[in-house]
Amino acid sequence: MLRGIEVAVNNRVKTDKRDALKLATLLEAKRLKGIRIPSEEEEAHRLLSRTRKQLVGDCTSVKNKIRMKFHQFGLIDADETREMTHKLVTETLANSPSKELAIVITAYWSVWKNLEEEIKKIEQELKQQAKEDPNEKTYRSAPGVGPQSARVLSNELGNMSQFKNERQLFSYTGLTPQ
Repeated sequence: MLRGIEVAVNNRVKTDKRDALKLATLLEAKRLKGIRIPSEEEEAHRLLSRTRKQLVGDCTSVKNKIRMKFHQFGLIDADETREMTHKLVTETLANSPSKELAIVITAYWSVWKNLEEEIKKIEQELKQQAKEDPNEKTYRSAPGVGPQSARVLSNELGNMSQFKNERQLFSYTGLTPQ
């Protein structure tokens, strides 16, 4: 059933026809709040920052897979705290006990390098976005907000004119429930 839509006690069967009728009735009674739909341009801008975030997560996942393989074959300890870097992969790969492990690590390593290249390309586009964004200066003026955070905030929140007050903003971002 649609969340937030009132339902009669005996009306529990969900169908599109019933949902549409409920929505139309509530809309007519002015009991529904409208929502703001982002423009195509706003969605396109969001696509860059969201994709960057996903690629960074993918990169972390691949590094963790390399770490697990090294650990599985006893090349690094379970409590190893060093960051997985290209230098660490090179050093550890030199001690590979098998050709197969070297092939697997090299495949993951290649994916990792490719992800880093794609992230760099997106970051260049995000820098260009920042130069053209009138909200950039505002977001960057907040203490602790760097270039990436400013891009995410600006792409997701825009100039914040859609929020009537702090409570709406906090609810939208998930900081407080509605």
